[in-house]
Amino acid sequence: MGYFLPSYLNWLGVEADVYHGTPNFKQHSYSLTGAGGTSTTVVEGIHLGMTTLAMRVVIRNPGRIPGEQDTRFEPGAGMWQRFEPYGALGPAFFFTHTSTNGSTSYDTGLGFSFALGSRFFLSPQVALFAEYKLDAAKLTFVNALAPGAGLQGDYTAHNLVVGMSYHFQGL
Repeated sequence: MGYFLPSYLNWLGVEADVYHGTPNFKQHSYSLTGAGGTSTTVVEGIHLGMTTLAMRVVIRNPGRIPGEQDTRFEPGAGMWQRFEPYGALGPAFFFTHTSTNGSTSYDTGLGFSFALGSRFFLSPQVALFAEYKLDAAKLTFVNALAPGAGLQGDYTAHNLVVGMSYHFQGL
């Protein structure tokens, strides 16, 4: 969901995204070597659910000078005029839940979200889009592995998103 400012600031807007994912941790093993020899430990997999709420400031190239009439769909207009590149950056909240072996842990982390993409308008209201998104945050789970045994780390997700968008009131 987003909004672009009218008239002379039509290149500036804001948007909010909400999406959910399950970037689970697979079961794995690791070895520790010390003076007493080598020890191998198996770490159980962890179920992780994450809902992201991202709020970004968007800068776009609407293909015309602010205040100028939209001529992209008039006869003789070139197809390239229907492309609209954009970039966006802002804070994101990450609401997470982990569970493994009867232990559960919750965390709400603050991070950032970045998007870079382009829209191709099929009509004044409907556009196809493709964008790259980067989300990042530092997360801490107090009881992620077992009661009293936590987990802390950096979360980074790279996503390529494609879809169709509908724009109320044209642009």
